[in-house]
Amino acid sequence: MANAFSLNIAVCIKQVPDSSGLRINPGTGNLDRSNAQNVINPYDLFALEAASDLKKSCGGTITAVCMGPPQAESALREALARGADKAVHVCGPAFSGSDTWATSLALASTVLLLDQVNLVLCGKQAVDGDTAQVGPGIAAHLNWPHIAFALRIRASENVLTGECSDDSGNFSASFPLPGVVTLSRGHYPLRRTSLQDWSKALQAQIRQLGPEEIGLEPDQLGIKGSPTRVRSIKTILFTKKTEFFRGSAAQAAEKIESFFRKKSSTPFAASPVRLPDPEKNCRIFVTGEIRKGRITPVTYELAAKALELSDEVSCGSALVFVTPASEIPVEVNPPPPADKVFVLQAPSAHPLDIVSLTAALADFFTHARPDIILGGATAWGRSLMPRLSVLLRTGLTADCTALTIDGKTGDLLQTRPAFGGNILATITCNRKPQMATVRPGVFKEAFAGHWPDQVCLPVPDSIIDSGITIMETSVPETPGNSLAGAAAVAAGGMGLGSDGFKLLEEFSILSGAAVGASRSAVDAGWAGLHCQVGQTGRTVQPALYMAFGISGAVQHLAGMQSSGFIISINRDPESAIFGVSDLAIIGDCKEILRALITRLRNRKNGSPEWKDS
Repeated sequence: MANAFSLNIAVCIKQVPDSSGLRINPGTGNLDRSNAQNVINPYDLFALEAASDLKKSCGGTITAVCMGPPQAESALREALARGADKAVHVCGPAFSGSDTWATSLALASTVLLLDQVNLVLCGKQAVDGDTAQVGPGIAAHLNWPHIAFALRIRASENVLTGECSDDSGNFSASFPLPGVVTLSRGHYPLRRTSLQDWSKALQAQIRQLGPEEIGLEPDQLGIKGSPTRVRSIKTILFTKKTEFFRGSAAQAAEKIESFFRKKSSTPFAASPVRLPDPEKNCRIFVTGEIRKGRITPVTYELAAKALELSDEVSCGSALVFVTPASEIPVEVNPPPPADKVFVLQAPSAHPLDIVSLTAALADFFTHARPDIILGGATAWGRSLMPRLSVLLRTGLTADCTALTIDGKTGDLLQTRPAFGGNILATITCNRKPQMATVRPGVFKEAFAGHWPDQVCLPVPDSIIDSGITIMETSVPETPGNSLAGAAAVAAGGMGLGSDGFKLLEEFSILSGAAVGASRSAVDAGWAGLHCQVGQTGRTVQPALYMAFGISGAVQHLAGMQSSGFIISINRDPESAIFGVSDLAIIGDCKEILRALITRLRNRKNGSPEWKDS
């Protein structure tokens, strides 16, 4: 039976280069875009499908909204062919150069002009920038609740419920409309479009909106309205002398094992740093993450980096946690490297949603007035930090791989890779605080000699009353070892298949290698988000990286090409991943995995010793 209410849905889409057509030129190391066509951002397609699904069950309208140059009209035509009722094109020279902060403001202002929109859907991120900032940013500008990384959504009696997945596992969350949701691939297969769909879409009127129509001033748009600036761009040339191997599965397995024994090494052991100094004035802060009572590795990594940066500018660094507990369970957590730890104590004993966490942190930072705020580029951080940056009216640089202080200006220089990591952009922010998220695994974990002083501060109910309810949570089982600090990683891609991932998990258990996966394999549901390696996942630098059935999309290369020794197994001798590999094995990755598993089972009664004794 249909619901008594209807939805007016705005789906924000972006036109991007088709990543399947992007390649790294092996001669120059530069990005080759000659075969790349402009398409709708893949995750935005799932948002369109989710909107169509909701319209069927609840009724209402779907408006596709795109901010972009004139050629972005083709993306809006496709959105109309895929079920949108209306299309709005936000365009004009004034929007050129907008960062994610200015983009989300423009889109939020556009939503307010549309006919009683009560739900905004976005893809979880755009594949060209992979920041995941615009969706949460729109929600913050509108002062609406949001949930991120939804796999499936449904609505009933003015309440939206989403099934989501993040670093901590799977969960369900609901909120009263209006609100914003960002969509992962999830449960929405892409439908086929017909000639009739396209004929109707090509004849439809597209509403054009400029700065005046959406009510924004020139200093709120484009470069002028963008808190972040690209200071410099550097191209990195990656060169590998690749050894190619063709042989039987048994021969390939023997060769892989021999390299494993040579290249595998002991995982990094975190080292202690200087003692905390509670007397220092803390100007650099890290938003800490806790899962199941334990501080996450990326929090220790960022705390160590923050302490290093604070020494450069003669101030203190601090960690900030928001938790229902009165204090951090120190008995199960090594002391983090910070001068102080602030615990924002929430009154509820139930899990806190991202919107409540952000509100508590925004209130704290408004009074603390930090110069720099760092967070992990995890699913948690990608949802929280963009919303926090809007509330603090400052910019945010995503997925950084290097952070330094400019000795002349004192600015934080934030370096992030783009398109496979061979292009490095150094970015600054012209507002305070300067905010950045950092990929897990980029910096080394470190511990302090003893626990810093903890300052517990109560958070009033009014601050964390977001209206979002977290209903169910489940923590994923991680096969084998964790990616964090792993000496060896065995990663699978689309060429491995769902049955191949079962072999990969068995290999992981036998060998001790951590399981990794490409973004496409994670989107297909063959591996969890915690296994994803790449620009939108984890950055890993193991002594040995083994890629089974991974083609080598530029986004995946960004997360693994700094590994010590890379072995790639693929049927296609032209696979892009061979260009960054030390050993390229041309063959059936599943057959080779089976041969490896057999070798391991036969060695020492199934308990192999990978390293020479």
